Amino acid sequence: MEILIQSALKYVAIIIAIALVTAFTYSVSTLVDGTPTPTLGLSGVVMGIVGLSAYLMPKAKIRTFVWFLHFARNLSIPAWMLAVWYIGWDTWELFAYSDNGGINLVAHVSGGIAGYLIGVFWLKRCREEICEELEEEIEYRRSIRADRLGALSSDRSGQHRIANQWREHYAKQEYDRFVDRLYRCVKAGKDSEAIVLMLEDYDLYKDSAEIYETLFWEMNAYHHRRSMSCLGRLNIGELLQQRHYARAIAIAEACFEANASFTLAHPKDVVLLATQAYKQQHHSLANRLVDNAEAAYGAAIDLAQLQHMKILVNNPA
Repeated sequence: MEILIQSALKYVAIIIAIALVTAFTYSVSTLVDGTPTPTLGLSGVVMGIVGLSAYLMPKAKIRTFVWFLHFARNLSIPAWMLAVWYIGWDTWELFAYSDNGGINLVAHVSGGIAGYLIGVFWLKRCREEICEELEEEIEYRRSIRADRLGALSSDRSGQHRIANQWREHYAKQEYDRFVDRLYRCVKAGKDSEAIVLMLEDYDLYKDSAEIYETLFWEMNAYHHRRSMSCLGRLNIGELLQQRHYARAIAIAEACFEANASFTLAHPKDVVLLATQAYKQQHHSLANRLVDNAEAAYGAAIDLAQLQHMKILVNNPA
């Protein structure tokens, strides 16, 4: 539950809140009943966490040992069903019997209800955020259980295969979320946030040039954005390292169409791309790269090499 709540501090606060609720409700009940008795333990808090689990992860299967007479086995029971069973049973006993055997059922019932209500009123957003990932984890565990019971139960490679499939699925889900966040920033004109997001995840995707290249062409519909220029520089730098010069030239031309003052990330990239653009008869692009280079980089670029490039560009024959 602490992992689902995503905050150790918030988790402790919930435990304290449930403890206070159980103490208060039991104090009120003793005032009404007229027979105050000492109470000790945190079973009311445990019931509160059970109630909270019924809200945050109702469909999650809890592995439970069930024993009744000659029936004994492990069963995977949904969290909401266990919560209803435990809290409901204590509620029935609370009102059905006058002697509860020294068990503080008031704390149990009030704690369980408090845990569920805390989820309803304060953790609704948390439930929405974890819903998709939790559903995937539940399905993954279900696949593992099914595999253990099926023909592959004696073959550990079957479980490894399922685990690999789900790892790939999680990776795709993570990439889709990254792309969705990036597009929302670009559409809203939040270029700084989009650039930070791209740089944060750059190490994850930099080895797959196609990923950032695909993003660039999809983002190409949003012209005159700093985020598009930043993504173009990342792409060109990676493509030049991998010697995919034609693709780098195409991206550079698109960047210049969106922003006439576009510059590359490194002076060496300017010389290399301009050289390749010249060789592939993209003289206009080579000209733009050379014209912007001296103003953009100044002493950081080899002026002699730049002058030589200018001669080549201006005299293509």
